[in-house]
Amino acid sequence: MTTFNVLTLFIGSATWVAALLGLLSFLTVKKQHRLAMQPQLTLVRQRVRGVGRGEGLHGIHEIRWAEVQDLEEDPVPEDARSQAVYRRPRDYGARLFNLGNGSAKSITARWEVEYASIVARINELAERASVNNVWQYDSEKNTLKFDSKEGPRITYFPENNLTTYHDYILPCAVEHKGLNIELPRSFIHLVSDLVSVCLIQKDANFDELNNLENLIKIRLLLTFDDIAGNKYSIKHVCRLELYELGANGAFEATWIPERCV
Repeated sequence: MTTFNVLTLFIGSATWVAALLGLLSFLTVKKQHRLAMQPQLTLVRQRVRGVGRGEGLHGIHEIRWAEVQDLEEDPVPEDARSQAVYRRPRDYGARLFNLGNGSAKSITARWEVEYASIVARINELAERASVNNVWQYDSEKNTLKFDSKEGPRITYFPENNLTTYHDYILPCAVEHKGLNIELPRSFIHLVSDLVSVCLIQKDANFDELNNLENLIKIRLLLTFDDIAGNKYSIKHVCRLELYELGANGAFEATWIPERCV
């Protein structure tokens, strides 16, 4: 093999190595850029207070959940206290923040609730406490009915209130308030009623109240895109850790989200 052939082979090999290193460098930079622009959506802990309005357990006309700070800053107007129904501008929502450097778009938030388990437990406790409240859940007809002989009758259509859509959420460095993901009204009413019927039982004990936390869970599935069109999906399991209870479904608790691996 001549010297010319050796040099040609060496130069050709060097060219291929340089091209390979260039490709690896390009892929590394692309990956770093994607990670740098990747949104990181997460729920945060909150202090939650539930307040029931009305006359007694059977006459609750409005159940309001909000962060303690929101309730203190947005008191109920005096002229609304005497009304049968107090309309709030929005329902309580979990706060969603983007801790990444890139924006998230086309966000779909889907709540998952085990209605059948909660309804069965409420009806069991209501019967033990001689409360004339009955819940009926029909998954096929998409109905959740609350029937009280001494109060209001309400029908929810849970499936219609489990999914919300949001255009985008900016990084925390730009947007500090985060995004409010409203909880289904049916879930709010169920949990408030569950706390109420458990509290008024003559044989209620703290162990039983603590066991409620196993039922007071709700899952949130988030799907979204980044600005480059890459798709993501994450799930959180959220629960309420009760630390204060009162009449008419009133309570204070800590909202605790945990991300599923």
